[in-house]
Amino acid sequence: MAELTHTLWANPSLLERELRQHTPNVRLVSERQLLRVLAVRKSRGDRCTWNSRLPVVVDREELTGLEMPACVLEGNEPRLILLTTPDDRLLHNSGDDAILTCYQHLVDHAHFAEQCFSPAFNETECEKRFREMPEAVQREIRFVLSSERMIAADATDADVYRVFVPVEQELKKNRPEAMGDFFPLMEGHPHKNASHAPLAARAVSSTPSPVSPDIRNHVRTAIDYYRRPEDRDTATAILCDGLGGSLATVLNWDAARTTPWQGVLALLLPHTTEGKWPPAAKALYELQKLALDLAKPLYAVAPMEYVRSFGKLPVRKSLDKARDVILLQHLHKVQKHLRRVALREEERSAAERLLAHEIHEAEHRIESQFRPILGKSLDEAGLLPQNRVETIAREKLISELLDLVAHRGFFRFSDVRDAIARNQLKLPDISNAREFWHGDALLKVDRVLARELFGIYQHGESYLRGIQRMSGAAFGTTIGRWITLFLLLPFGGAFLALESLQHIAHGVLGLASLVGLTHAAGEVTHHGPHLVTWWSVLLCGAFFLGLLHWLPFRNHVWRGLCFLGRAIHAVCVKVPSAIVASRIVQFAALNPLSQFMWRNLAFPIIVGILAAGMAILYDLEPWKSLAVGGIALVAAFSLVHSPPGRRLYEIVIESCLDTGRFLWASIIPGLISWFVWLFREVAAAVERMLYSVDEWLRFREGQSKESLFFKSVLALMWFPIAYVVRFVFYLLVEPQVNPVKHFPVVTVSHKVIWPMVPQLASWTGLSVWTWSMVVNGIPGIFGFMAWELKENWRLYSANRPERLKPVSIGHHGETMRGLLRPGFHSGTIPKLFRKLRSLWACGVAKPEKLHHLHEELHHTEEAIRSMIEREFLPLLDMPQVEVSYIRLGCQRVEVKLHHTSHEEPLVLAWELANGAVVSDITKQGWLTKVEPDFASRVRRALSGLNAIAAAPLPEPPRWDEWSQEWK
Repeated sequence: MAELTHTLWANPSLLERELRQHTPNVRLVSERQLLRVLAVRKSRGDRCTWNSRLPVVVDREELTGLEMPACVLEGNEPRLILLTTPDDRLLHNSGDDAILTCYQHLVDHAHFAEQCFSPAFNETECEKRFREMPEAVQREIRFVLSSERMIAADATDADVYRVFVPVEQELKKNRPEAMGDFFPLMEGHPHKNASHAPLAARAVSSTPSPVSPDIRNHVRTAIDYYRRPEDRDTATAILCDGLGGSLATVLNWDAARTTPWQGVLALLLPHTTEGKWPPAAKALYELQKLALDLAKPLYAVAPMEYVRSFGKLPVRKSLDKARDVILLQHLHKVQKHLRRVALREEERSAAERLLAHEIHEAEHRIESQFRPILGKSLDEAGLLPQNRVETIAREKLISELLDLVAHRGFFRFSDVRDAIARNQLKLPDISNAREFWHGDALLKVDRVLARELFGIYQHGESYLRGIQRMSGAAFGTTIGRWITLFLLLPFGGAFLALESLQHIAHGVLGLASLVGLTHAAGEVTHHGPHLVTWWSVLLCGAFFLGLLHWLPFRNHVWRGLCFLGRAIHAVCVKVPSAIVASRIVQFAALNPLSQFMWRNLAFPIIVGILAAGMAILYDLEPWKSLAVGGIALVAAFSLVHSPPGRRLYEIVIESCLDTGRFLWASIIPGLISWFVWLFREVAAAVERMLYSVDEWLRFREGQSKESLFFKSVLALMWFPIAYVVRFVFYLLVEPQVNPVKHFPVVTVSHKVIWPMVPQLASWTGLSVWTWSMVVNGIPGIFGFMAWELKENWRLYSANRPERLKPVSIGHHGETMRGLLRPGFHSGTIPKLFRKLRSLWACGVAKPEKLHHLHEELHHTEEAIRSMIEREFLPLLDMPQVEVSYIRLGCQRVEVKLHHTSHEEPLVLAWELANGAVVSDITKQGWLTKVEPDFASRVRRALSGLNAIAAAPLPEPPRWDEWSQEWK
């Protein structure tokens, strides 16, 4: 692929000349200069925002006295369009074509913005047109424009419409396909209709392969042939006949399915020469690996099971049940590589349609094969539903585990535990000592799944089963719950809270001592505040006890915290904002005299103060320090008011601002995202590494007995290694390096056990360094156990919340509120739409990135669809009702429910308003035409659906009443 050129980014004057050939009144200025123009407009009372990314149309007279460069004022155009330079827009990663396209869009936006101030767009007319739109669209437009800092918080409807029209007109002119990414709720926006042209014409299967039919590496042979132009037809024939025939044999394709896939192979072959290790070659090699893996029956070597059973179990176990799982994992990898290949849109759509069909069939076979097995394991463990709601919850539990198998290829003990913890099907209490010794229902499920789904389910490690057995006694019995709720949680929590505060206080005082504000660090450590005493733990524990078990006390504390939060918000946010927005402050800051003094005296005064401060640090006398400051002030004033000095000052300030902007917008968010990604990827990499070794140790039918013996010995050696790796990573390393898990449990554990190191060394005779290394890993175990026990509490039916609670919908555990509300760990839907808008704002949006973001939105839609199909529709027990359409807005979700006997759909909506999810039935549809009994059932089910969708209700349904209602 051709490399991008960056001439226009490095030379803004050349970009300006390009733009002025078509629009003579365009001028490129720095962001600081554009903000100076906006400040003047603010001082006049204009309702403009401090958004330097928007074009600004000004009269030439407005720029007089603002110290603009001479090149800006050249020419005789009465009105100028001011745009910031590419480096201010962080377009350093864009090529010249993308930069030029981006600025052409901005120029068009400026032209449309000028038209919005014509007499046809008066205040009344703008307000009328805006209010003619649907209310949901109005709210979305206001949200998007506010998120992009294009309107003020108190903008009127007319202001919003005047800002919206240029955005809409520019998108319709230049990027109509982007309209749905900017304003997804607007009716009539064009959808991308991907062409599904057949690929059969590309297959070349008539030419015989010149190589012998027993060659297994068809991909490498085809790529080697394709590098020679005269052998490209031969290369295509090798790939289509060889790899295409192998896939057809393994997957039982007929000619109608083989021919289009040969077209896909021929389509990918030309892209295998792009770069050193192109994604097209990776996709082809993955398909070849698929054919090899499934050509013969697979077996897993299990020497540990053979040893444990004293030879009763075989050394090799069949992986026939995992065949479709292995196929699905290969297809997912091919899909991932295919998205990065530079194909035309119609070619990509056709190829992905074929791949999606194979994935769908594999998922269907996995579900039909594994659903009975999972149901049988729950039956054998005694997890039997007691009412209709639990029956629906059981089916949802099985579906969630099947989703994990399809997505990841395997699932673990912790996955089953977490699925039950967030499900309505709970474990019964432990009734006697025999049940405690043999294990509760979850441990029984673990044993059954390890037997029935060998190679797909990972048996729980001994430490996980031990934690589950221990938590069963604490959470699954009446006495254990009483001890937990009335002793461990309140008073243990009090100890942890006080120890954490003490740890923070010591850290702050230690930091203060380093800068000389307090005593020496050693004195702080020994004589700092001691918050952990017997009476403080009792008082704090009594406070927590009241919070846990006394509702009026909890309500009073909550109201007090809300009042305190409002007071802090008022003092820190509202009052300063009101002062800054007051007319007196605005006039004092934005009047011409203040602006003149800021531009001409601010820098010299700052330099003078810094110089005087440095002189004081060097112990100069006060009058000498004042003299140094005065000299520095005069020198700085003279420098910035001389032409060379002024130019140097502008260059230095612009460079500092550009660097700070780059750090704030690129480096810092990039580092935060990188750390979040790192913790997630390291955990996934550890599991992939362990799973890859297990894959390598598989035994294929037809291999020699020596190979079976060799892999058995390696598997026997690998078992303790894999066990230790999982133990060290999940218990010792990950809880300590992950800051979310580290504080406060791991931190407090460090504080408690570190003083024991010298005593342990004297008792055992080992060195202090040895015990320090051992003790340093122990707190990670406490952190791991704290997170495990948090989930284990929700396993038992006796610990079920009294009322229905919001359920997890997204792939990362988000509720509906988490999907819609922007935040650090939430706001999946608005974040995806914001990324789409940012991608389009760069000029030329990269198709692969657009496709990835659209896929993420599609996955979110499927998660919401699964929630409705698994939680809501089974309550109706009406196959005629189905989810026909799900529509995502920036802060809204619409669901259309279709009834086969009626045309008008029932439309449900959830929207974020003032930080809360508001539910609504936007169209009654068939709900008004069905029988009254069924309509009443639908409305009862909707109350539960709103409760689990995080919509605030006067009284969410109680569990006991809800479960009895659906008998």
